[in-house]
Amino acid sequence: MVGACTSKSSPTEPSSTTPPSTSAVRGTVTEALTRYPIDGAILSFTVAGTPHSLTTSGGGAWELGQGRLPGDVIIEVSAPGYITRRTHLHSVTSDGNVTIDLIRDAAPFSLDFYRQLIRNELEAPGSLPRLKRWTRNPSFYVDVRNPRTGGELSASERDVVRSVIQGSIPHMTGGRLFAAAVEFDSGTRGERAGVVNLSFVDEPGNQYCGWSLVGNDPGSITLNLASRCDTPCGTIAPRTLAHEVGHTLGFYHVSRGDILSTGWSPRDCGSTTLSRTEEHHARLAYARPPGNRDTDFDPLLTMFAQPAEAPVLIGCR
Repeated sequence: MVGACTSKSSPTEPSSTTPPSTSAVRGTVTEALTRYPIDGAILSFTVAGTPHSLTTSGGGAWELGQGRLPGDVIIEVSAPGYITRRTHLHSVTSDGNVTIDLIRDAAPFSLDFYRQLIRNELEAPGSLPRLKRWTRNPSFYVDVRNPRTGGELSASERDVVRSVIQGSIPHMTGGRLFAAAVEFDSGTRGERAGVVNLSFVDEPGNQYCGWSLVGNDPGSITLNLASRCDTPCGTIAPRTLAHEVGHTLGFYHVSRGDILSTGWSPRDCGSTTLSRTEEHHARLAYARPPGNRDTDFDPLLTMFAQPAEAPVLIGCR
């Protein structure tokens, strides 16, 4: 906002400064993670049948000389070196500043990797599903029954589970979410909104050592405690659990990475830290709303108005 300067001239002298119009919708275009302003970005949209095209100037600022954008306005924002984004603004007035961010199309970003992580491009090429992710802090219910021993998880095993869950949630969401609660008890519980159920099986003949619902609320994780899934870290490997938590948060398998890749060495079983590439793209995913489509198109309706997609269960060897 530019302020009008005051003059020390006599009261009878007319002011030579015209205050800026306050009846204008204003905003800025920034980079998605750094919030660095983007100059030269082009915003294209239509209001009441009239097309508009604006270009950001100093500080990534733009301004439309009217006081309100009625209803839903679809807006497309592009800039050299950035992924074009399509989003929508709803009943915007001149009361606030509208910020739209873009993904920088340069290393460490890779569109191919991003599609693997959130569009399942590695295992279902071309399907490009919309983004599924959590919008609230998930709670976890851990069924402590250990079918392999016939008893319950030991205190040390419970500590591993708690530590991995509490550390992975903020790490994988760029600090946007955390584990609201981690509860341990014996017995099966039904699905509950906002809760991820974690349970254990002993299935030597099962090809998978873990499986999860991808980005689903309520969530579900199952770990196979069969001996063939053992690691040097013990029956419950921190990396295996972190891997499944990643799926629960909305991420698919990637071709390379420290946690979400399908190939890893047993000696890495204690790792729970995403690679820099995994972390960068995960943070971008959690900077977008659920329903975001390839390449960067936000849902034009609320999630409640979109056709529901069937839950995706992903298995991990």
